[in-house]
Amino acid sequence: MDPSGKLCSVIIDVWMQHLTLHFLAHDMFASLRRWTGQGVSDEEPAIDATLAAMDDAGISFGLLSAWSADERRAAGLLLNRALVDELLPPLDPPEAA
Repeated sequence: MDPSGKLCSVIIDVWMQHLTLHFLAHDMFASLRRWTGQGVSDEEPAIDATLAAMDDAGISFGLLSAWSADERRAAGLLLNRALVDELLPPLDPPEAA
């Protein structure tokens, strides 16, 4: 609720995925690339494109975290913590109510 007592709606994307070249080139997507006839770009996708798509969809808040295709190997990381930190620096903690 906002201060006037009106209900507010907020859309939260709880599993947003910023695409990286490493992610897009992963073997698990090979059949999807064949099916769609798309290859992997030579340019790293910009975080601004991901954020613009979320804005267009009305997403108010997203959670971005490291993501792994194979938990047994560090090489399985598709989006590692260092990249998450680079893309979206930590936010200031919310103020206490």
